[in-house]
Amino acid sequence: MRPWLRLLRIALLPALAWDFLAAGLILGKAASLSSMLLPLAGVLALYHAGMVGNDLADRHADRIHRPNRPLPKGEISVLGASLLLLALLGLAAACAFASPRGTHTAFLLLAVLTLIYNFGGSGLRGFIGPPLLATARCLVLLLGGLVWVANPPLILLMAALSTAFYFLFLSRLATREEHGLPGRNAVVLVCSACFSPVLLLSLADHPLHLAWAWPLFFFHHMRPVWRDRHLPWSPHRVQAAVRRLLQTAPLLPSMALLAQGQLTLASLGLLACLFTSALARSLPPE
Repeated sequence: MRPWLRLLRIALLPALAWDFLAAGLILGKAASLSSMLLPLAGVLALYHAGMVGNDLADRHADRIHRPNRPLPKGEISVLGASLLLLALLGLAAACAFASPRGTHTAFLLLAVLTLIYNFGGSGLRGFIGPPLLATARCLVLLLGGLVWVANPPLILLMAALSTAFYFLFLSRLATREEHGLPGRNAVVLVCSACFSPVLLLSLADHPLHLAWAWPLFFFHHMRPVWRDRHLPWSPHRVQAAVRRLLQTAPLLPSMALLAQGQLTLASLGLLACLFTSALARSLPPE
């Protein structure tokens, strides 16, 4: 079972689920989150299908750069992974079809982005991979809102935009996981990602809540990278920074909840971070 969970990159599930459910909380639908379970299942199935597709598409390169992944290690066959991919895509399609009609276009766009990212070829991914990934993660948050409203409010749109900027710079950093990069370049990418929650300040009903939360978030990421700014970063060092950013991604929608003054609900994002970190220790997503 462990190789299959690693193939799915199951450690990232809590962060993705929180992104989707947090949209309902931002819209004030905390009492009706059960209505989001079916579309959530569709989003998770599509996301993890993308993870399986990524390993299938990169299996030859992974023999060199990630030999411990389940496919190059021989723990899972190409046929088995392909069947799992088809099953997840089928489940995602069924859940999307049964979800509210307002989500269908977003589901279709998310599916297209996932397939292009994984099977468009390494050249295309190297050119537009980070924007594709950023758009996909932005869509997950918007999909959670489209379950309830056809026209998401500005606070949700800005939360989605903040998420998009975060994953844009995170994925730019992740493209150097195989070769490393100069420390000063890595610091610029991490710093840029960590500035994304500032987009919510102008909309905050309670800006003081963000005034203490965002600096803590920024310091959490910048402290370990700033000291290495003059050093060349190895692939392992880059992977560590990417994992740290992935593990704290649930705090982005929490920032939007903080901007609304919903301290208790925002703390659920911290739980998602802790759960993601615990899973990543036993089932590393790299």
